[in-house]
Amino acid sequence: MSRAAHDASPAPMPGRLRVDHVVASVTDPESGVAEAVRRLAAAEALAGVDVHVHTVFPAAGMPGVVMRNYRRAVLPHPALFRSTELRGGLLKSAAAGGVIHAHNLWTMPVVYAADAADAAGCPLVCSTHGALHPRSLRVSRLKKMAMWRLCQRRALCRVDMFHATSPEEVADIRSRGFTTPVAVIPNGVDLPVEVRRREPSGPRRVGFLGRLHSIKAVDRLLEAWRGVAAERPEWQLRICGPDGGVERALREQAARVPRAGFEPPISAADKSNWFSSCDLVVLPSHGENFGMVVAEALAHGIPVVTSTGTPWRGVVEHDCGWWVPNEVESLQATLLAATGLARQSLHEMGNRGRDWMIRDFSWRSVAERMIAAYRWLLGSAAMPDGLMIG
Repeated sequence: MSRAAHDASPAPMPGRLRVDHVVASVTDPESGVAEAVRRLAAAEALAGVDVHVHTVFPAAGMPGVVMRNYRRAVLPHPALFRSTELRGGLLKSAAAGGVIHAHNLWTMPVVYAADAADAAGCPLVCSTHGALHPRSLRVSRLKKMAMWRLCQRRALCRVDMFHATSPEEVADIRSRGFTTPVAVIPNGVDLPVEVRRREPSGPRRVGFLGRLHSIKAVDRLLEAWRGVAAERPEWQLRICGPDGGVERALREQAARVPRAGFEPPISAADKSNWFSSCDLVVLPSHGENFGMVVAEALAHGIPVVTSTGTPWRGVVEHDCGWWVPNEVESLQATLLAATGLARQSLHEMGNRGRDWMIRDFSWRSVAERMIAAYRWLLGSAAMPDGLMIG
């Protein structure tokens, strides 16, 4: 029985903790959710958890993780990731006990996870991954409204504990009327063994890395850069990422902005080289539930400029970046201030950011906090830090 169902005092739970993660894919290279689930599962397995990952996309195995891949149906629509095989597999897995941890919304795997947890009486955790953010809800709004009424709300009412990566995401969950406990645990970040610095010769670079989507506000960044370029002739802006529907318009805009250019999308293996080529990274998004690129930049020792639409006010508290409104004027003023600093000052900011990532955002640390939340839910541990109730 889950913590949501009783308030009994914690008692030792025999045996090894088992967690069944449920997600549409762990292999989509353009999905932050897929990457987050893959890395969390691997880190939990290293911590001694019996980890199973259920997905409807073929996926290669991970050390210590049991992969369970199922076929999906194309009707009524492939984006729903409907799979009778997955539903049956989850019902069998839930009977083994442990915790079911579902990821993302608006697809049938989350609904199947809720049904399996209900049938077996085991606890259900749900990571929304920003799916309840107002801007996200406006995308395909009518389809999401229909699914909410048909099955999504019912599934979320079965959740025993939500997982959010920031206090802002907690607010999104509460805005939908859920008073369920929420574990606030950030995504983890891969930490390069060493930080590589650019050679002091050549132009200096501000980099943007991410999907070229309207929510990223790259159009505002380009407009702000117009004023920066006039005063910082030694600096250039490099924009890198896959097209999310606005690349053509952005390229047309960039053609009128000095020293602003585009680079082709890069693979995960090339990310370290890309970050090492930057002096500064910028993420001006209208809204992010996490903003993985900020953590990645800091892990590589690169300071950041990010917007108040992201949950990264900590860059100011840790003196490793700027957290400002993404209006053109504020972005321009901030970029002028940042690009006016000496290389050594930016390096020192980046070093502080890397220290912060090592301390609080390693995947080992994230997995330990998540496991503590699971054990509290099962009634075998005290309430962990970062848990918000009511």
